[in-house]
Formats: sequence, structure tokens, C-alpha cells
Amino acid sequence: LTCPPDGGVYDAYPTEGGHTEFAPRTNLEIEMLKHLMAQFDTIHRISDERIVSGRGIHAVYGFMRKRFPEKVDAELDAAIEEAGDMAGGTIAQNIDNNVLCKWTMEVFWSTYGSAVGSAALKYLPYGGLYIAGGIAPKNIERMFDERDVAFWGDVTHTEKKSFRTGFLPAYNDKGRVRGVLDSIPLYVVLAEDVGQRGAKLMAYRLLGRVVSSGL
Repeated sequence: LTCPPDGGVYDAYPTEGGHTEFAPRTNLEIEMLKHLMAQFDTIHRISDERIVSGRGIHAVYGFMRKRFPEKVDAELDAAIEEAGDMAGGTIAQNIDNNVLCKWTMEVFWSTYGSAVGSAALKYLPYGGLYIAGGIAPKNIERMFDERDVAFWGDVTHTEKKSFRTGFLPAYNDKGRVRGVLDSIPLYVVLAEDVGQRGAKLMAYRLLGRVVSSGL
């Protein structure tokens, strides 16, 4: 989305940025990448969309239940598997009741935050970076949860080094250029009908062109 410096009419540019490659940041996420590659029968890539979406939440949970079978709650697990396209919502609603749901959403929000941070570095939107869609507003109260994690149960390290999980820690986890993000305002769009609003605005613009042309 760009707007002339004089405040003129803005232009929106459609993208398919959600289908860029998922970049794991922890050993557990590397394991999850391999799991998802096997699940989706690919040997070379997994997109962020496979994780950062409603179905993606369910896919992350599928990895978690396989990785930590001792943490599975049979009754809740059955409810999640029976929920179909609503499985992601069921998982999000049970983060305080089940550790697998909690870990699933932590991986989800961290992946989401990391992807948004990468977009911020690519485009440097100093006027603001706006997060739109349905998942963020539906989960706004828990979107910015954070906590210190020792590799989500990773037992391959003799020396436990914890890190902070959550949307914002992952968003800001950009190494030497982390400070650049301090100059980029970050917003969550609470309206879920942004696409419809944009279509309506475009219709008005087109109508205005027709009227002004005298046709």
C-alpha cells in the first residue's frame, strides 16, 4: 500500500507473500519443518502458509502430538480432529487447558511474528506495517503473549539456553539490523472486511472515472 507524499490517492498492490518459504529458528522448528515436508510430500520447501493460517495451526498441532505423545489429552485430541476446518480455533481456545495447544500457538505466533519482521525489513514501511486478516483480531488478547522457553522441550542440548517466544520477540529477532524495526510502527487491523472495503472503494473510483469522462 503506497500513498503519494502530498496525501493523494493510495494504491494497493496484491501479493502472495504468505507462500514464501518458512524459515525455522529453533531446533524444534527444524524438526517440524521435516515433519511437514513429509506430510505434504515435498523434499525442498514448506511455505509460511502451511503454519500461519487456520489449517496451519492444526498442522503444527499434528506435529506436536507426534513429537510429545505423552502430552496428548485423548478427549481434547478427538475434539480437535473432529472439528475439521475449525480445528485451529479449537486449539487456540484451549491454550490454558492443554500444553500441546499452548506450544502449538507459541510456534504459530513466533512463525507469524518472524514472517512479519522479515516483511518489515524487505519493504521498510516507515509509515506503518498493518497486520490484517481474521486470525489476529480473533486472538488479539493472546497474540502478544511471551515467555522464556528452553527449546520447547528440546533434549539435544547439554547446556540449556532459553529464548523468548512470542510474536514480538520473533518479529524483533533480526540480529544486527534489529534496530531498524524500532522505526516501523506496527498495527493490527481489527476490521475483518478490509477486502470488501477495498473492493467498494475501487468501485467508487471506477464510477468516478466514468462520470468524469462523460460516458
